[in-house]
Amino acid sequence: MNDITLYKTDPAKNLFRFYRLDIQTDLFGNPCLIRQWGRIGRAGQTKITPHATLEAAERELAKYQRLKSRKGYNLCNQPASPLAIISACFSTVSVASNCMSGG
Repeated sequence: MNDITLYKTDPAKNLFRFYRLDIQTDLFGNPCLIRQWGRIGRAGQTKITPHATLEAAERELAKYQRLKSRKGYNLCNQPASPLAIISACFSTVSVASNCMSGG
């Protein structure tokens, strides 16, 4: 529904992280916030939190997006493979630099 992927990269510190947020319904039709995080190119960890209403799930999604943005994660609107993101971190003009600058 609301798939949002945030990235935090710093090649000097060997830091290549992602944080994905999404809202989907479970088998009973209840909205669930799905959070997935880890190193870019890896499966990472997943946590699913059920909510009574879609509005509650959207509020929590916005809360985590704000929290991660404060911690240096950046939203990237350009879909890219994990390898493209990592390799882009080492080039001067890149998808990752566009993400890091908010482009």
